Amino acid sequence: MSIRDLRVEENDEAKFTQICVIGAGFAGLVASLRLAKQGYSVVLLESGYQTLEPDIDELNRADTSSTSYAGAMTGRLRGLGGTSRRWGGRLLPLTPHDTGPRPHLSLDGWPFPIHELDIYTPEIEELFGLDNSAFEGDVLDGIDPNSVIPRCDPDIHIRLPKWPNFRRRNIGQRLQRQITRSSALQLYLGATVCGLGVDPATGRLTSVEARSLSGRKLTVNADQFLISAGTIETTRLLLILDQQSQNRAFERCNALGHYFQDHIRLEVGRLLPTDDDRVTRLFGYDYWGSTRRKLYFQLSDQAQDANAVASAYAEVRLHISDGTPLDRLRALVRDFQRRELQHSLRKLLYLLVDRDLLTNLGLWRALTQQTFLPPAAELRLDVRIEQIPVYDNQITLSQKRDRFGVPLPKLEWAPGETELRTFLHTVQCLSNFWIRAGIEPLCPVIWNPGVLEGTLSLSESVDTSHPSGTTRMGTIPAESVVNADLQCHAIPNIWIASASTFPTAGSANPTFTIIQLALRAADGIMRTMLPGV
Repeated sequence: MSIRDLRVEENDEAKFTQICVIGAGFAGLVASLRLAKQGYSVVLLESGYQTLEPDIDELNRADTSSTSYAGAMTGRLRGLGGTSRRWGGRLLPLTPHDTGPRPHLSLDGWPFPIHELDIYTPEIEELFGLDNSAFEGDVLDGIDPNSVIPRCDPDIHIRLPKWPNFRRRNIGQRLQRQITRSSALQLYLGATVCGLGVDPATGRLTSVEARSLSGRKLTVNADQFLISAGTIETTRLLLILDQQSQNRAFERCNALGHYFQDHIRLEVGRLLPTDDDRVTRLFGYDYWGSTRRKLYFQLSDQAQDANAVASAYAEVRLHISDGTPLDRLRALVRDFQRRELQHSLRKLLYLLVDRDLLTNLGLWRALTQQTFLPPAAELRLDVRIEQIPVYDNQITLSQKRDRFGVPLPKLEWAPGETELRTFLHTVQCLSNFWIRAGIEPLCPVIWNPGVLEGTLSLSESVDTSHPSGTTRMGTIPAESVVNADLQCHAIPNIWIASASTFPTAGSANPTFTIIQLALRAADGIMRTMLPGV
């Protein structure tokens, strides 16, 4: 059987394989299956299990004594599928402007043109059951056939992310059958990597040691290692490796752990629709078969360049109050996504009592192929901005330790003046766009205090659990951790598939790009393992 649970193994084990992958979330699963399908032997190590368990998620705890960063606990899940069990589903690629040189911010850009990742887009769309329509441009006509939204506004650019349905979002559940049928892939659950061994003569990683909560140990020896454990955990593992090598492994690298960044969110106002039907058609989810679409207001490239600010975007969000029928519906759907069904029957019974809501949801979806927004629903306007990479925002190793005796990651993170300037400029552009586009009479915005006056404070802003940047890509080994193929400069048989490799965070949530990079890393590993390479 391809899936094993380390905590129930009778004895400690040692495995020999061609490729060892650490982390069975989005990146680890798609990369492992890609490698296994080509005949390479793969051992995939996952700290968690098929169900969520508090003892395992406690291992996500970080030392945040000097920061307000919350995403260390709220944005990470250990287990088969990783954060896909909580993931909202948005898929959107980064743009050439996000990843290219931006002189106005003194950013050099990524070490390869982002269009090189386009070859993986059809594979990702097939994985999630999505159509192959574009993310911007003429595709907007499908949602806004009357051209209420301007197509060529100088400040706001419209994009349309894709959302798969809830049944397809849990990547572990989605790919479990392929895992169990693979003869080349072995997945160990409950296997938390706690130690890494480097050969001092060759500078290569030779093995990793994983432990279960029950005390069992698994040592995996491999030719190549792919770390796909998420930004914070991936960075911690490399810092532990460096510590275990008496800081020799990365002695020539000044970037490991630095440039810790995230997207920063702030609610800037409430919407007061004057026509519920038209507003629903404009701002609700639009269904194209199994693909959901929704308007995404991105600060245009020219607006960023002209005002020396970073990427940003805004979206209309449905605010659902706790305890309402919509809240129960959302909780029920999330139970199915996470495979936590023990409390679902009670939630379902509550919903069946509210027949009006269920009828309206079903009829509106059938007639319009859109999500129904109840008249009492609150619509909020959120702005999310890219954080500029700053060297002193970083992950280090804490003096505090987890239950395995391994140092916790210590996070040092804070927004800066560039983030405040980006927020203020984005809000002003959005306010002007709302009026210029003629949306104001249909759905005026009640802006929060200080937003338009320029007295906005970032004290109420929050991170969005999109950490990145701490094992950044680059061409200069002293200033980056991995090269353009995701191969570690200092230890060439280590590869990293994680948002931690992003030199810049850009204007979209990272999931789509993480999966693209995982496939790119798998292809790089296979090229390296070809005879004569």
